[in-house]
Amino acid sequence: MTKKKYGFGSFVGDFFGAILAVPTYGASLVMSPTARGLAGNIIGSANRAEIERLRKEREENDKKVKHNNDEIERLRAIINNPYSTDEEKKNAKRRIAILEDEIKQLKDRSKKIDNDIEDKSKTPSAPGKP
Repeated sequence: MTKKKYGFGSFVGDFFGAILAVPTYGASLVMSPTARGLAGNIIGSANRAEIERLRKEREENDKKVKHNNDEIERLRAIINNPYSTDEEKKNAKRRIAILEDEIKQLKDRSKKIDNDIEDKSKTPSAPGKP
């Protein structure tokens, strides 16, 4: 039985050779179980971190939508107030239009984030056997 040759040791040869798909001199493209596990952990943790970042962004969008809805309610109260001036009502209507457009954009972004989270959740965390 011959021993495999690696550039900087078996871990470096297996790990970087498989991750970068560039074998070191004399190294096999087949990853050892240890290297496969380490690569899976690194990829899995990066994937989990990305999913967590997307979830936080989604929560921020939800907070902005809620804030904008509260602001729209306040502006509608100004419009319905008989003691509000015509200028106040006019400004409130303009602001409502802007806020509704912003809410629409935030909801579209939230849908995209949901799709990204779903796609990243489906992605396998560990590389398969070659």
